[in-house]
Amino acid sequence: MPDDTDNDAPPTETDAEKAERWKSFSRKNENDKKAAIAELNTVREQLTAATSRADSLAAANAAAVEKAKADTLSASRQDLVKVHVKYAAKAHGADPDALLEGRDLTGFVGEDGAVKEDAIEAWIAKVAPAGARKAVDFGGGARGGNTPPPKNPYADDDLYKALSNLTSE
Repeated sequence: MPDDTDNDAPPTETDAEKAERWKSFSRKNENDKKAAIAELNTVREQLTAATSRADSLAAANAAAVEKAKADTLSASRQDLVKVHVKYAAKAHGADPDALLEGRDLTGFVGEDGAVKEDAIEAWIAKVAPAGARKAVDFGGGARGGNTPPPKNPYADDDLYKALSNLTSE
């Protein structure tokens, strides 16, 4: 009669061996868990540092953009003030380049960013030479005022005199 036991079957573990094997698995699992938690904490710290750096870079970028906007607006307002000063100076008969030379024009810009045209006009009227104001010439010729009309170039011509006498009769 053949033996009912299989010789190729692994030997059975005792309860103590089974307990030791499961304790070993438990220790390995616990060590893997601790390593995973440590790695997770490292990644969280790196993420926090990267987020903090990104926030500081974003704040620096926003500050740089605001400064660039302010500088650009300031420069364009200064140019606008120069245009107003040149126009007012020419209207008063003053030299605009001499008035603008070395002049700080920031006082002619209001807190709202608008050009103070009245202040420019008052300043030009104060610093322009007295009696130098002249009318702006639009190329249409003289219109009344204190200047006499130009002398007629044909007044000495005999034909002109004869025609003038005919029309006056």
